[in-house]
Amino acid sequence: MSIEVKTIYEKLIEHLVQIEEEKSEVIEEYYYEMSAERLEFETLIADYISQIYKYVKKMKKSNKKSTNCPFVIIDSIVEVEDINSNEVERFKIVSPFLTTNPLDGDYASYLSPIGKALLLKKVGDHVLVETPMENIEYEIKSIELD
Repeated sequence: MSIEVKTIYEKLIEHLVQIEEEKSEVIEEYYYEMSAERLEFETLIADYISQIYKYVKKMKKSNKKSTNCPFVIIDSIVEVEDINSNEVERFKIVSPFLTTNPLDGDYASYLSPIGKALLLKKVGDHVLVETPMENIEYEIKSIELD
């Protein structure tokens, strides 16, 4: 296993542990009552954990050298292009508990419309972000692990 692969493998294992631990906190903070939104969140996180777990398992068996995760995960930086305006933006997908200075860059909680839309998507995918103001279609241009 190369150093790069081992490092990514270890990062993803640590990430899975962190997400499992944070899941209960998010439910307690944002979805304490049983609701459609809570079920939507539980499904989102279950799918998210499952996809990362499958990738980690595949990575462990593979001899291929990989230097990046092929899909958007929490803490990744995603470059997207607005299909209509051709404007390029970068978002860091973060935990809803992350306290940051808004001047540090564009952050998107994985609970926000853009965060939910981007999770688990790959480079080249088109995503529709539905917000109260408008719907925006993006194409994912790049994904970086932070």
